[in-house]
Amino acid sequence: MIDLKFLSQKRPFLYHLTSKSNLSSILSSQSLLSASILLGRADGPGVTSYLRVRRANHLTIEIKGQPVLIRDQRPLSEKALPKCLDDGLIPEDYYKLLNDRVFLWATVLRLCRHHDRYRSEDPVLLRFPTAELLRLNPDVEFSRINSGATRANSYLGGIAPRRGRETFQIAANCAYGISSIVEVTVRQRCILPERFELASNPEGPWNGVRAKQSGMRESR
Repeated sequence: MIDLKFLSQKRPFLYHLTSKSNLSSILSSQSLLSASILLGRADGPGVTSYLRVRRANHLTIEIKGQPVLIRDQRPLSEKALPKCLDDGLIPEDYYKLLNDRVFLWATVLRLCRHHDRYRSEDPVLLRFPTAELLRLNPDVEFSRINSGATRANSYLGGIAPRRGRETFQIAANCAYGISSIVEVTVRQRCILPERFELASNPEGPWNGVRAKQSGMRESR
């Protein structure tokens, strides 16, 4: 079981990486939205077909005429994924499972690894006070793996960690401690604190920002 109060003390911040082009929407809506919500709101027909396929590249859609970037899923190997799925899932089910969520990193180390992958795109990093974000989103679920990657794990004999519907657990059901948390996830919509911080680098500097301004929306 995860004690949320203790989690807020041990992990005082949670982190998210996004495209600068999506920042105004995040501020205006005071939320991060899942890929499934964004695709459901996209202009034009047929966009929801992306819910059950792997995004080999970033996907840019339009909502009410404004561009929205949804990040790629290249770290998910189409060859490795079927070999590590539980609960009778097929890859298409798993892509949908991910697309229904907003993802936050629980440590700076994980943020740094994610940032290194997209550094050349000059993304913006968001830092939220854990206690406030958990207060606004009490139904968070935790993962002890990077659910969006199928990299081989030496501790598992060179195969990717197994995953499925049980990968994401509410605090009361977690059979591991805070040090094992990799991702904090929220289904569909993550409500953000009115005030949080932005940076262009995991080492900072972090600058305060106030939500409820103007723009469109983005997810993972």
